[in-house]
Formats: sequence, C-alpha cells, structure tokens
Amino acid sequence: MTLKISATELRKKLFSLLSKLEKHPHTVIHIMKHRKVIGELSSPSLIKKGGTASKALLQMGQKFKTLKMPSDLSQNYKHYLYGIKK
Repeated sequence: MTLKISATELRKKLFSLLSKLEKHPHTVIHIMKHRKVIGELSSPSLIKKGGTASKALLQMGQKFKTLKMPSDLSQNYKHYLYGIKK
C-alpha cells in the first residue's frame, strides 16, 4: 500500500505514521512537496541488503595493501608525478 502525504502533514503526524509502518511493513509513504515526491518512508525490513560492492572494495583494498609505496613519497612528489628531479 502506498500513501502520499505532504511534508507539513508529515511533521505533524510523524510518530503515528511510524507506528503504522511498524504494524504494516509493506506500506510505503511518499512525502510530497508541490505535487512532487521529495522523500520516501518505508519499513527497514523492505530495504534491500547490499554488500557486494563493499566486499569488492574490501578485496581491492587488500590487494593494494601488498603494493609497496616509497617512504619518501611526500618529499619527492614532483619526481613521482612529473618526473622532475631535485
């Protein structure tokens, strides 16, 4: 079930709407402003669980941990970036 509610009305009825979401988790509340949807309230159980992108980033981070960075990088950054020697 989908409810459409104005932002002003949402401020007034927030706690009652949250309890309605707890009782009916498949309800989605669209917050409207000037006949456009500006937000959405839904039950946390309906939010999809992610994780594949974060796992891929963690694996990539582990791979780059094995690369050796020079210890004097900040002192000689012009050499590493532009090939300019001191």
